[in-house]
Amino acid sequence: MAGKKTGVRTVQELIEKKLPIRVSVSPVGSVDEFSLRKILEIYGVSYRDIRGWGGRVFFAGYSNAASLLKEEDYAYSRGVIPRSVYPDMMDQDVMTPVMGTVIICHKSVPEEVVYAITKALCENKDRLPEIHKSMKVFDPETAWKGSAAPLHPGAERYYKEQGYMK
Repeated sequence: MAGKKTGVRTVQELIEKKLPIRVSVSPVGSVDEFSLRKILEIYGVSYRDIRGWGGRVFFAGYSNAASLLKEEDYAYSRGVIPRSVYPDMMDQDVMTPVMGTVIICHKSVPEEVVYAITKALCENKDRLPEIHKSMKVFDPETAWKGSAAPLHPGAERYYKEQGYMK
């Protein structure tokens, strides 16, 4: 996202102009940071390039950061940042890549443990946005869909018992 005053409307335009942008992303090794690197790679750009344009890249958590496209390789989908989120900076809604939250565990974790975790998350879904606002859209009925990895047997058992999976 770029402020109105920049006149920039697309990522391609930002890259072509080699603007000295400031980028804030989660720490190296996080899913968000990995995703940003992959998106930049699509445009042939690296963090080094951004710094070379006089820009800066900050690695910080969500609380410190100023808060497409289906990429099959990385499980992105289309999302919208509503104009109302940043009314002083945006004059329209903006399409953007988004990704869901996935909890991953090793297959050696006992089935009962994963079942209990899945149950706790699903049965306390109203409390999840207190952890992070993005969890407001968590829906136990569809949470099991679309994962790039197979479901753990414990999670699968919970979803089937609830009738969410057949």
